[in-house]
Amino acid sequence: MEQFEFVHLDEDRRDQYEQLNDWTWPSTFTPEQQRALPFPFDPEHTLGFADGDRLAAEAAFYPFPDLAVPGGRVRANGLSTVAVHPSYRRRGLLRSMIERYFEMSIARGDALSLLTAQEYGIYGRFGYGHASDTLTLRIPHGTRLVAPRDGGGAPPVLDFDYADPDRDAAFIHRVQRAQDRPGTPVRELDGFQRRALIGEPLPAQPVRILRVGAEGAPAAYALYTRPHADASAKTLTVFEWNALDARAEHALWQALVEKDLIETVVAMHVPTDSPLLSLLPDPRVAEPALRDDMFARILDLPACAEARRYGADLDLVLRVDDPVLEANDGRWRLRIAEGRGSAVRAEGEEPDLALSMSQLSAAYLGRPVIAAQARAGLLEERTRGAADALHRALIWPEQPAATWGF
Repeated sequence: MEQFEFVHLDEDRRDQYEQLNDWTWPSTFTPEQQRALPFPFDPEHTLGFADGDRLAAEAAFYPFPDLAVPGGRVRANGLSTVAVHPSYRRRGLLRSMIERYFEMSIARGDALSLLTAQEYGIYGRFGYGHASDTLTLRIPHGTRLVAPRDGGGAPPVLDFDYADPDRDAAFIHRVQRAQDRPGTPVRELDGFQRRALIGEPLPAQPVRILRVGAEGAPAAYALYTRPHADASAKTLTVFEWNALDARAEHALWQALVEKDLIETVVAMHVPTDSPLLSLLPDPRVAEPALRDDMFARILDLPACAEARRYGADLDLVLRVDDPVLEANDGRWRLRIAEGRGSAVRAEGEEPDLALSMSQLSAAYLGRPVIAAQARAGLLEERTRGAADALHRALIWPEQPAATWGF
């Protein structure tokens, strides 16, 4: 790779950052308007390569220090805003940034990396695997959702308003922190939270919020927009939401589909096993559209193995092919007993199953993919039944998903 200066993105480079992102990410905001928004990252969570006074490439990440994984928590982060200026393509900058990012993450003690990919095929070569799916629904106005069984207590309290960072950031943070769905990230940085509440998810009117409280505590929220007066003005788009139980989820969506002067509620980031799917009287009418959600990448295999819980006992030797991190590459004995697991080096032992870091990472949060990949001939099973055994251990009753994008 050519010689570029490695830099962090502090305020002195904010204009360069906004200009590069204007080349990469479509927006109705000018770079000057973007510059007026809160910077969503801390400088130490950023990296870039500068060519004089131009930023040739940049990336940044959000800390997720207590990320929910199946039955536990792990220290993680979320990679975001990866961009290379069009004048510097095909020069190895992306690989150099990812390798430097891995070094920074491991030095911080982060065991897992998450990202959402604009293009599906980019990150597999760096060890990322397709770890979750979500749905987009188009729910007709006036739909009567099936009500969950009444668990007692006061009915949820609903409040519609325009989003206000000073008031709503803490409410959203409490809901996110209370959620235990695997892979659900939490916005810990103030600038990140504020930008989400005043930024520009779609060309639309200002961001609005529906808050749902239960027993005096935050139970759910939805951030949504309504377009300006045009052909799509009767569409309400929910681009971020979260609910802590089925009762709160029912109250949230029932209130949204009953709003006046709306024909369709577009629900984005709906987990494939969300209670909402069971509450719809006819899911077909909502035209569910599936798309990939998060990609995961194990950075520290022993730490990740210990952090989560498992659905079956196991004792297998895995041959893990890691194309970037030598510390993960090689043979590992994965032992699971009474729901707890460990991974220790097993060099010299014959592997039961050979797979890539991308394949293992895709299954880490509980997505049921190992058995299907084995049947497709994409894993090397050296002990009969090893893939099914690993599949049973890794799957989880609640599917991984993020109900907002980062």
